[in-house]
Amino acid sequence: MKRLFFVIMFLCCLSAPSFGSGSIVEATSILERWTAFHWGRDCLVWLVHYPEELIDPWVAAEAARSGMSEAESAQYRASFTSELRIAETEPFLLLCTSSALARLTWARLRPLSSCRRTRGRKFLR
Repeated sequence: MKRLFFVIMFLCCLSAPSFGSGSIVEATSILERWTAFHWGRDCLVWLVHYPEELIDPWVAAEAARSGMSEAESAQYRASFTSELRIAETEPFLLLCTSSALARLTWARLRPLSSCRRTRGRKFLR
């Protein structure tokens, strides 16, 4: 959910006046390179990866937009990398939108993934 918040916040940054426009253009370019869409018969799958190279332009764009001080910018950077757990994982957002009447099944992903909640409990069983 927090990752989705960051994506929504990023999209809001795009619609705002372009403060630090070089940084936001760079961040957008990085996200575009790491985004994939796939249309299935009854669904849309959207996957975006958040690589380490995104950190500096994202933080610079947000700092410029919000008028952050150096200390606030450093704190935002630490929070951003901590929330995405970039040092420990390969963070990504996977969104599946189904238009079918049948329930969406994750059975094929089980052997390929290890999805866990914050407290370590698996949520793909």
